[in-house]
Amino acid sequence: MMVKPENLLKIRLAGRKQVLFLPHAVQQMKLPDRDIRVDDVINAINHGQIIEDYPHDSRGPCSLLLGPDRLSEPIHVLWRGSGGLPRYLNCLSAF
Repeated sequence: MMVKPENLLKIRLAGRKQVLFLPHAVQQMKLPDRDIRVDDVINAINHGQIIEDYPHDSRGPCSLLLGPDRLSEPIHVLWRGSGGLPRYLNCLSAF
């Protein structure tokens, strides 16, 4: 699957405005073996890469990003924007 570079730019721009953490994401982040913090997710936005795009997801386009946490350990973050040029990001999951 082809990953569009402009999608990463959209994610980073929207992530600078606002990130909404959905309940599933918060549950996954709080698992004892994960302990993913908000600043880990923000760091992954700023320094990560999209590894999968899901443009035809039934609930709307989303992307899987791989980036470093605060300790430079890799984390995956699943995102959905708020539209064409997102005003904010929905964090669907982090692991």
